Amino acid sequence: DMSNLRLLNETNVSSTVTKVNVENVFSADFDIYKIVFDNFFANGQDNINLSFINSSGSELRGSSDYAYADLNCQTNASFTESRDTANDDILAFCVIGSSAGESANGVLYTFNPFLSSSYTFVNHQNSSIRASVNQNKKGIAVLQQAVSVTGFSFFINGSNSFTSGVIRTYGLRVDS
Repeated sequence: DMSNLRLLNETNVSSTVTKVNVENVFSADFDIYKIVFDNFFANGQDNINLSFINSSGSELRGSSDYAYADLNCQTNASFTESRDTANDDILAFCVIGSSAGESANGVLYTFNPFLSSSYTFVNHQNSSIRASVNQNKKGIAVLQQAVSVTGFSFFINGSNSFTSGVIRTYGLRVDS
């Protein structure tokens, strides 16, 4: 019996970088992709942001390319909502800490990225610890362009960097 998930790419962060690009993973083979990120650490407290990459390798970062909404469920404070209808990336979809044990982990599902006649949709859920506070973010987002997307970028806007982590991208087969 075949699995409905096919591992397409595993990208390991092993040096201090502000951006991790995963390119040429979306194709006509799948409509839905599962992206799992594990044990992401940074050298300072910051936010992980997301943008998509087109087939020519360019990041899609126009000023109103993305709309998103998320709920941040914190253990030490009231839950907060973030949203925007016109941003140049999917901003702060996950927070990241800087101390030992403060890793960020999560799952994103991406729908129809390769299809040039459709917007690219995302839903995500992740958990992290920042400044000893447990945080769980859930959200949705859309790239408001009907373009063919073949990859994505995790990045930090601030002065901090990723120091380790792994991203696994799977194609999800849907049986008819």
